[in-house]
Amino acid sequence: MYSASVVVPGLVEQGEECDCGLVVDCLKRDPCCIARGGRSHACLVNREAGHECHPSQGPCCLPNCRNRDLAHLGLNCSEENRGCPCTGDSTCSCGLLGRCLSDDCHNIECTRLGLKECPCKYPENHCGTCCLSHQGTCIPAIHLTEPAIRSGNVSLTSLRQPPSTAPPYSVRTVKVCHFTNCLNVSFRIWEKGGFCVHLGKLGVCSKDGLCDVSRPIGSTFPDFSTSDRLMSVNVGVLKQIANIWLSICLFVCLYS
Repeated sequence: MYSASVVVPGLVEQGEECDCGLVVDCLKRDPCCIARGGRSHACLVNREAGHECHPSQGPCCLPNCRNRDLAHLGLNCSEENRGCPCTGDSTCSCGLLGRCLSDDCHNIECTRLGLKECPCKYPENHCGTCCLSHQGTCIPAIHLTEPAIRSGNVSLTSLRQPPSTAPPYSVRTVKVCHFTNCLNVSFRIWEKGGFCVHLGKLGVCSKDGLCDVSRPIGSTFPDFSTSDRLMSVNVGVLKQIANIWLSICLFVCLYS
């Protein structure tokens, strides 16, 4: 008896960055993805052609295979796929402003407590980071931090590391004290319907307060139509401007 892996065209599998299906599909419909070169060669983003990412990787990638500009949120989409090169070191950066813990990427609000991140519906009117407590319960990091200080599991010094360079409007600051020593600790929050970060990946904050980082299912092909339309519009505008200037020049030449 033996088992064989079944390759499903259009389904991004482990180790792949994209999957354009058959070679003919890649050539015709997906210039952003390099076709599989056999069972041992995974599909990868065609960076040699100038493409930065693939839409199947999630909202960080635009339909035209360019990284989304989220500088206003303090995020750099080109860093989303950074893995974890270290083990057990909470200062090792990964993903979108994440930190490595046990070779996995988690938001710093959890790793600075020595905890892993977990998905939860945030109880307030936005999305935030939740951590898996030592009791196995998924709790918002903002509610776990002070108890961790009181129990002696975490020092105030470890909390001095800011969670990100996020703008002030997306950060909540809470005063945490241990005896007479106090520190203002920052926690990132995201508005419902907007972008959020979970496990170092970009997601969308649902109406239930859950950061959804699920990826598209099935074939996802690039769409350059928007940029093409913009290009055609720009060309049309330039032609109109050129015609106006030509008319003005002819008028000046004739009547001067």
